[in-house]
Amino acid sequence: MTEILSIALQGRNADSLSQYFGEDPARCPFEQVTQILVVFVKTFNKSRDENERQADAEKKKLEKEAMKERTAANSSTRRDGVQQSSMKQHETHINS
Repeated sequence: MTEILSIALQGRNADSLSQYFGEDPARCPFEQVTQILVVFVKTFNKSRDENERQADAEKKKLEKEAMKERTAANSSTRRDGVQQSSMKQHETHINS
């Protein structure tokens, strides 16, 4: 993309830009080349944005799953601690 801007900024003619994209300037008008370029850039940007949204959604999903796992692990640890405490109290009561 920067090469395209570089070509334009250097003042090269429309035929050079057409040739850069592999088009024959005699058979493909410059307007058509620029229109193809505009469509490409719009499609590229749309795809990039969609990929970023999907990556963000996947990251949030993984974070949510990790949070659920931590919560479940904490609940299990607390539950085990309560059960052990109850068993100790029961044993103390029986031994008394």
